Amino acid sequence: MIKFFRKIRQKLLSEGKTGKYFKYAIGEIILVVIGILIALSINNWNENRKLKKAKTEYYIQLVEELNLDIKESEPHLKRIEQSISGYDTYLTTFETPNMPLDAIYLNIKKVDPIFAPTRFNTKTIEVLKSTGDIKLMPKTIRNLLIRLENQHNLYVEENDTNYGLYLNTTIDAYLINAFSLQNMLVNQEQLSNALNIKTNFADQIAKLHMSLSLKNFAERNEIESLKNILSLTHKLKNIIEEELLINE
Repeated sequence: MIKFFRKIRQKLLSEGKTGKYFKYAIGEIILVVIGILIALSINNWNENRKLKKAKTEYYIQLVEELNLDIKESEPHLKRIEQSISGYDTYLTTFETPNMPLDAIYLNIKKVDPIFAPTRFNTKTIEVLKSTGDIKLMPKTIRNLLIRLENQHNLYVEENDTNYGLYLNTTIDAYLINAFSLQNMLVNQEQLSNALNIKTNFADQIAKLHMSLSLKNFAERNEIESLKNILSLTHKLKNIIEEELLINE
């Protein structure tokens, strides 16, 4: 093709048709420019198509992770509410004057002792940040992702601290089950008196009461934090699903 154009130019010059030569040369330049512009347009189209595909894949992964968080967090939220309710019930019975130690212990043992904050699926957010692909996201989604990540981090930090405090106060209370030990020594009065089981039993109840009180305080804070996270998770999920529909 290039040789063909060169021959035409050479023929025009050899025939002394300078005016036509320049017109032809200008036309040739225009054709080259048009060709470059077309090539750039095709390249840009391919790049945009790749970016759109990558963004769609990120959207799908984010929705999957957000759905998992909702699926795991909502039952956890209900469990916390039940745990708080159980503790409130225990406090109501605890207000009864002069309750026997055995009765207090039986009531306090009904309180759920498990304190296990939930965790979140953050792999896609981490990949978006580490690769710099978070810039592919619209500003609204990008800001919500950053807000959600900050709330995740705050939730984990607060609950890890509270769990450590709860664990430290719980260890002593559960190392020796004085109530069971007392029953085992029912026929060993001298040994029971020597061990001063009643004092140990009261001490255990006091420690257990303190640890469950701390757990209740932590759960009341956790429930508010988790509700905020779930609200933001639902909002982000809905916006991303709308974007997926637009990009179909």
